Amino acid sequence: MLESSSKDLTLPTPNGVFTFRIGYLAFNGDKILLQYDPKNNYWFITGGRVEFGNTTSETVAREVAEELSLDISKMELAGFIENFFSLDGDNYHEIAVYYRICLPENFELPTKEACGKPIILGWHNLEDLEAIDIKPALTKELWSGFQQGFTHYVQRPD
Repeated sequence: MLESSSKDLTLPTPNGVFTFRIGYLAFNGDKILLQYDPKNNYWFITGGRVEFGNTTSETVAREVAEELSLDISKMELAGFIENFFSLDGDNYHEIAVYYRICLPENFELPTKEACGKPIILGWHNLEDLEAIDIKPALTKELWSGFQQGFTHYVQRPD
């Protein structure tokens, strides 16, 4: 079973792993910024785990600084997902809070590393998202809700 770092709100339980995650949604017209997981071959919403004692907005600011090398102060709550899934033989129950952020004009995606692994970022057309593997899988309507309003979604395995 997965072990948690001392501050990371990833908590192993007898029934599986509970995680508290944030994500930040950066839109550029009809495109959204996503991150790639080469180990598991899928894309996901950028962000990371909340650390004990940090608010979700503090976590967004930390993750944006780590992944995009930006100081960000303006963010807007976009919604949350209750996500149930299995990965590497473990069952997960994840609560994920999502914020919309604005990136500077002409922002170029950085090439960075975290924990010795490259961070792979890419812009994707909203119209094309259902054709690529994104975790959690969301419908076009949910992407639109995140872009303009507030969305709550429960994702359970089939």
